[in-house]
Amino acid sequence: MDSLATLLASGDTANRVPVIAADLRRRYPTVGNGEVVSSLEAAFCPVIAGLTGLGDAEKQVRIAGFATQIRAVVYSETSPQPAANPG
Repeated sequence: MDSLATLLASGDTANRVPVIAADLRRRYPTVGNGEVVSSLEAAFCPVIAGLTGLGDAEKQVRIAGFATQIRAVVYSETSPQPAANPG
């Protein structure tokens, strides 16, 4: 989780999120969309918490915006997959 936070803290999340999400899917092929979203959100929270000069409301806005960005990437990059053993 620390390595994800480090990547996200360096900025350019618009380009990093798709790469990180794809990497998580390669390493954990059975991971669900919700788990990918939760992992990225959890990694981003310490990044925002460490920012100085922002009030709580501003931090919430940043986290909410990032969560929206994550969901857009994660849910648009995958199409439903058939069951491994359909029957």
